[in-house]
Amino acid sequence: MLSSYTCFGKNHLHFEELESTNAYAAELLSKTSPMDGTAITADNQWGGRGQYDRKWLSEPHKNLTVSLIVYPSFLHISDQFYLSMAVALGIIDYVEAKLCRTAHIKWPNDIYVGDDKLGGILIVNQLQGSTLSSSILGIGLNINQNHFPEEVPNGTSFQRITGAQFDLHDELIQLCIHLEKRYNTDLRHKSHLGLHQAYEQKLYKKGENIQFMDSNSTNWCTGTIEGVSPEGFLLIRAREGTLRKFSLGEVIIKY
Repeated sequence: MLSSYTCFGKNHLHFEELESTNAYAAELLSKTSPMDGTAITADNQWGGRGQYDRKWLSEPHKNLTVSLIVYPSFLHISDQFYLSMAVALGIIDYVEAKLCRTAHIKWPNDIYVGDDKLGGILIVNQLQGSTLSSSILGIGLNINQNHFPEEVPNGTSFQRITGAQFDLHDELIQLCIHLEKRYNTDLRHKSHLGLHQAYEQKLYKKGENIQFMDSNSTNWCTGTIEGVSPEGFLLIRAREGTLRKFSLGEVIIKY
């Protein structure tokens, strides 16, 4: 039934300033049961974080910084990376429709156009038994920012790519439409094979030679990115033919 579907952004909580939209979403979940698909945005967040607890740098009033609360109780914990696939592909769908440019997913959580970083994703899951009880989908996308700090040497934005200015509220609506479609159509209906294939088609540098190093080693190796496993492990075929499997934090890559 349609009523069981998640409506992304129907409930929208907007703030001028927050330390972090993800942190606010987590606090909200600890106290109440927000509507499925609740969106939390801020014009300025000074404590946003990405993977490895890296600081997310975003110029105030310029970009989309949004956290969405969902309840994917239909998803077994062994399948939780399919949620990451659906979110990444929803963002890719939105970016490509808006920019008419090819976008890619740089494992595990960055959105790229060409060799430049457009945004990032940070998903936090809460488990209950063998399923996901709730998830916070943290998304940062550079929209109207033109200048980036030295820490982001390859940063880009919608405005840098097109030369145009964009209305952030309108862009949030469009983003939610694409995310909702991937979540309700593909993920909820367990189209896992289709999600996996689509994700790998959009994987940054897939099939290309890269240099990589096991985080416990000091030696660089040459290999080819072959894909990502359903559990989210990055698959690299080493030059000698061995297929290596890495989780988050286990590998350093030179693209």
